[in-house]
Amino acid sequence: MKAIVLSLLVLVTLMTAIPSARASTQQPFNAMLVTPEAPMDCDRIWVDGGVFHARGCEQTGTITGDMSGTMVLTVNLDLRASGEGGPQDGTAQVKGNITLEGGNDVSYTMSANALFQEGVLNGNIVILGIGTFKGTFIIGKLIGIADGFVKVAGTMLTTNA
Repeated sequence: MKAIVLSLLVLVTLMTAIPSARASTQQPFNAMLVTPEAPMDCDRIWVDGGVFHARGCEQTGTITGDMSGTMVLTVNLDLRASGEGGPQDGTAQVKGNITLEGGNDVSYTMSANALFQEGVLNGNIVILGIGTFKGTFIIGKLIGIADGFVKVAGTMLTTNA
């Protein structure tokens, strides 16, 4: 009898020590990021060794598709022209906020890293829900379509946070 009681106590202790599993959903995510081709307002710009550097560049844009809203972005660039007037090679780091259509508050934060090779953009993006959207995580690939148009293809994971 003592062994059964001891076994039950151990079982109850283990059950309360293990965090409960949260239900989650996973689904494909597709969107288009659109930014104007207008010059960005940057905190600092310089050229060093043939590389154009820009830091703290503010840019606005829109996101459409599985998510629709406006974006406010801060961009850092390092670009090298591959020839006079030719395509550029380099990198971009982007951080920003997304406010959904009809919303007044920021719904998501985002972070992206992009690589330009001969003017073609490819990269990765992470979008995290905040506030009432906490528990939503989007991880995707960035694919440059044309100047100012970037496709996002990835996965949206929603947990019961």
